[in-house]
Amino acid sequence: MKKIISLLFVAGVLNTVAAQKITMYSTTASERWTSQKVTVLKHASQTPEVSVYTDSLLQHVTGFGGTFNEIGWNALQSLSQEERDKVMASLFAEEGVRFSLGRTPVACSDYSFGYYSYNDVKDDYTMRNFSIDRDRFILIPYIKEALKLRPDLKMWASPWTPPAWMKVNEHYSQKSSGIEGTDIGHNRLDPARNVLGNVTGFKMQQGYLQAYALYFSKYVQAYKKNGITISMLMPQNEIAWTPCWPSCTWRAEDLAIFVTQYLGPQFKKDSLDTEIWMGTVNYPNPDYIRTFLNQKKCIGLCERSRSAMDRYESASCHSQGIPFVWIYADREYVW
Repeated sequence: MKKIISLLFVAGVLNTVAAQKITMYSTTASERWTSQKVTVLKHASQTPEVSVYTDSLLQHVTGFGGTFNEIGWNALQSLSQEERDKVMASLFAEEGVRFSLGRTPVACSDYSFGYYSYNDVKDDYTMRNFSIDRDRFILIPYIKEALKLRPDLKMWASPWTPPAWMKVNEHYSQKSSGIEGTDIGHNRLDPARNVLGNVTGFKMQQGYLQAYALYFSKYVQAYKKNGITISMLMPQNEIAWTPCWPSCTWRAEDLAIFVTQYLGPQFKKDSLDTEIWMGTVNYPNPDYIRTFLNQKKCIGLCERSRSAMDRYESASCHSQGIPFVWIYADREYVW
């Protein structure tokens, strides 16, 4: 039976210089958070399945972290203040795992209480009705509790979906049913409006593209005013997946147009230093990324960049990183 092993165990292995006792926590379907003392040896007698070479640096790991969401904050409220403090300390304090990264959704996700965006007023291209008021009661307090314990927590954000009125089916979801066995229509999406196949779920029209870029800029600025710095932004969560929860697919060519011609220039105009990362990518074919980075309008522009803001001139310059999420071997992707 598969077990989920605590990061504390991994940390213990990485820092091993001699035999030592550590505590390993595991969870199964029948037993939760069981602990046992184990011995870690510098020279194991058996061939290890995973080898850690402490004498050579293969890549730099910035850190580890988790995602903030509405359901998570609600679960914490069921605990006493003392127990809630213990949970937060175990995640962010010096005596805990000391997470250094945090992810937050841009509006709703599959772990929010319901569908919403920061502007549900149709065709409000100037974002006059933009508001993060809902987040001030849930996500922002949640993140600030973590920042009390880890002030240098680095936050990154991504939307699960644009506002529904910016999408081709004008719904937060891509499909009316999905792999989790829900009935058709549970999310009130007419099956005739399902978005299937290798298409972009966003309306690739100038007004919507400009409005969405402004939407992101206002989001970063609004969170900054509330004491939270968004260091990195990914334009879309799980870019190649069409589930029955908040989602939106993007073809690589269309995403490059949005990043190059709209999102980057808007950040430059508003003097934002938030990095734009591609993704998050959940598609196993590397050609998706190559297509994004090699659009004709993008080639060579990075070489002509002279300042930090010049990086916004091309898709490849815009994207300071490429985030990946889990990829299932047996899952049928849309590309």
